[in-house]
Amino acid sequence: MVGQRRFYFQSLAERDYTLETATPVSLTLFGTTIKETSWHHLIPAFCDFLFGLFPEKKKLAPYIGFTWTKLPAWSATKRTVNWVRLQNGLFVNAGLTAVHSVWFLQDALDFFEIPRDKAELIIYRPPYAEPTEIRIRFHRENSEKFVSFMMMVTGMSKEKAIEQVRIVENVLTPILRESGKAYDDFFLFSNYLAFSNYFLKVDRTLAALEMSPYENTKRIVESRACLAYLKEFYKALFA
Repeated sequence: MVGQRRFYFQSLAERDYTLETATPVSLTLFGTTIKETSWHHLIPAFCDFLFGLFPEKKKLAPYIGFTWTKLPAWSATKRTVNWVRLQNGLFVNAGLTAVHSVWFLQDALDFFEIPRDKAELIIYRPPYAEPTEIRIRFHRENSEKFVSFMMMVTGMSKEKAIEQVRIVENVLTPILRESGKAYDDFFLFSNYLAFSNYFLKVDRTLAALEMSPYENTKRIVESRACLAYLKEFYKALFA
């Protein structure tokens, strides 16, 4: 973890099919760390590093293909807009999915005859893609912190504060899940910027529901108030 943000070591030893929405944090090889937060930037940076170590590989590189794609690994010409020019004049496809980006790193290491376990890849997984045990742990910890926050800031009893947790779980989180895929639990946010974006989406939904004659207006008003408390909670947590 860095602050509240949760990062994971990603093994390059085997293929991983669960990286759909993962983003890179850093890649370390031979004591050099490349820090990039998008695959689009990490792949060219990694290639430049490798070709810098093994420039003789340039001649063979355009003729190399990987089993998971019909395209060559590297090209002497810019094939599409996603192909980025490297320092040695070759081009590499930087428009790969997260899964294929990691596979590219693995196969690139093989091409340069570097054992995969020599590289250390750190990634970020959005909450919905985190391991179940991690989700359970942080949901519990953050909901308990929220109860303590409510008691301290508002003077609520513990029972009333726990009722706020139930509103988060039973009203706010279901709306959150309809607002996007990456975050599916209001107690699993790991940075304030992400929370604030989803806060606006959920608050707009609640505002629309508040105007509907078919909704329990009192319940919606209580839910919006709870959402506002949750905003203050995350402000304090990530301060």
